[in-house]
Amino acid sequence: MEKMETALRNAVKKVDSSMDVRTSRVFGERKSAGFRIVNEKGEKVAGVDLSVRQNRFSRPYISYVNGVSINGASVLKMLSDKVYAISGEQVCRRMKDILDIYVLSFITEIILTQF
Repeated sequence: MEKMETALRNAVKKVDSSMDVRTSRVFGERKSAGFRIVNEKGEKVAGVDLSVRQNRFSRPYISYVNGVSINGASVLKMLSDKVYAISGEQVCRRMKDILDIYVLSFITEIILTQF
């Protein structure tokens, strides 16, 4: 856990030295580690989930922030997971996923036949 936090902190500091990383969730079985990226006031700027298991859906991305390379799931995979999550009976518990789908829809062209 410490190694993940240090690696993420080093990457964040390369992009913006005023930012810092704080642990929000310790990883466990079937649970990813959670981190908050905060500004100099301690306000959350972004959140990052890191997994220690193999992810067959990961692929490299070049971030729009200083060209940082990130490995993660494709946008299509993220969208399909979120649609699946809100399709259950407890949709009100997944309001964040609805917002994520809305935001992701602006950064990718969604072709419904891909689902």
